[in-house]
Amino acid sequence: KLDIKRIYMHTDTWRGEYWPVKYSFLHLNPKTFPNGEEDFQRFAKYARSKGIGLTIHTVSCAIANEDPDYVVGKIDPRLAKWIEGGLAKTLSATDTTILFKPASGGEMPTGIDRPVTGPANVDPWNHIRVIRVGDEFVEVGAFADTDKEVWTLKACRRGAIKSAPAPHPADTPVIGLIRPYGQCFTADNDSTLVEELGRRIAEFSNRNNIIHCEQDAGEIHTVNHQW
Repeated sequence: KLDIKRIYMHTDTWRGEYWPVKYSFLHLNPKTFPNGEEDFQRFAKYARSKGIGLTIHTVSCAIANEDPDYVVGKIDPRLAKWIEGGLAKTLSATDTTILFKPASGGEMPTGIDRPVTGPANVDPWNHIRVIRVGDEFVEVGAFADTDKEVWTLKACRRGAIKSAPAPHPADTPVIGLIRPYGQCFTADNDSTLVEELGRRIAEFSNRNNIIHCEQDAGEIHTVNHQW
């Protein structure tokens, strides 16, 4: 009698997390769908039999800190980054000061809030204090000497984001990562990961009678430049 055409499900409902933290961006909330996609499809088919489509809210394929596909076990090299380089000096598992040598052309980005972004600018909602040293995440307290050939990274918190502190030899690759709102990771715009994430959510939507997918937080894909 209400002539309902859509059922809208917020991220907290269908996935169980707003920003993904522990699970994949396509994880299904076990409190809502105990049997995962089997239950979701059963619900979708029932809705479709009544002429109702499903609408879901997402945060645009954000990648969780503990994402099983892109972080845990093996950190995907296609995560968004703002700088690359290597250790200028051997690092012990307890050192909190890191000497970092950026690759040629590497520089601290500006943080100007503007509608058109570019390689020299990182939008203010994108945090840049987490670096990857080998397979360890490190949260940098302060960047110093950024006008020199070797930077000094101070007050570093080792073993961030549930990684393990470890010793690293000189020249170990170091990558400065971009973390939208300090909450999650996102895909590097110049990598194949953007297309991969888009394909995965499209296939998920097609399997499950999702007629509209709300891509909230689309700004996380301006990390390197407009995509």
